Amino acid sequence: MQNKIDFDQHRCDDDEIDLFELFVVLWKRKWIIFAIIIVATVASVIISFMQPKIYCVDAIIQPGRDADGKLVISPKVVVEIINSGAYDRSIAKALTTPVAQIPKFKSSVLKGTDMVKIALEYSEPQAAKKIMIELLNTISAAIQKELDLSIKKTEIQMKEVMLNRNMLKESVTQAKKQAAEIKSKINDLEKKTLEAMNNPNSDALTGLLYTNEIQKGQVYLNKLNDKVVKQEESYQITSLTLEKFRLKLESITSTVIIKEPTIPEKHIKPNKKLIIVLTFVASFMVAVLLAFLLEVVGKVKEFVVD
Repeated sequence: MQNKIDFDQHRCDDDEIDLFELFVVLWKRKWIIFAIIIVATVASVIISFMQPKIYCVDAIIQPGRDADGKLVISPKVVVEIINSGAYDRSIAKALTTPVAQIPKFKSSVLKGTDMVKIALEYSEPQAAKKIMIELLNTISAAIQKELDLSIKKTEIQMKEVMLNRNMLKESVTQAKKQAAEIKSKINDLEKKTLEAMNNPNSDALTGLLYTNEIQKGQVYLNKLNDKVVKQEESYQITSLTLEKFRLKLESITSTVIIKEPTIPEKHIKPNKKLIIVLTFVASFMVAVLLAFLLEVVGKVKEFVVD
């Protein structure tokens, strides 16, 4: 038990000696350490101030919806097209700028939404805003072409329904007019039948002929009335269909810009404080390692000389 206590005490003394020796080595090479840290820190300050300021201009859009309420283009597809640089040429042409000078866009779908966030990092905030606006215009125009096709298709369907509706209306009008004429004839035949029955000089055959004509007219009148009912029902259905198409047209929405691109007040790069702190820490570590390396080299030379 006593031996274990002595061993622990001896190990503790060795640790204190090791730490003291480390401190002695660092103090011995303190000027080298200070020089490396100062040079590296000053260099980082100069470099960070020499670097151009980078600004981030962003915007948020929501793709338009067609007559069925569906997105014309999936947000994921929009992101893929933007990130691939497919719009760069049209943007460069609109701004009369070389394609090589169009910076790379970064876009992503906002989680849980159908909105797309687009970001652009550039050293010239005014130019970045113009480029972003042109990109939004290009995307909106591309989506609007698809919406125009949907609008045209719906309008054609509406014209077909309206034509059918007008034909039904005309057919109902004609059928009602014809039914009124037949009803009038039946009334006249009924009057003639009564006259024939009241006239003692009239024979039974005449009354029978009138009755037969009345029956035929009544059958035809019933068929016309059934036809009118069915056509009126079809007319109501076409009216509802027409209203449905009108609602579809109203439900079509163009691309919405949720967040307009604006020029930020502060730049995002370079982060001077972070650069200086990281440089200070890294240079300190390098300086300490170099101090120990020099100490080892010195001891090796002394050992060789001895």
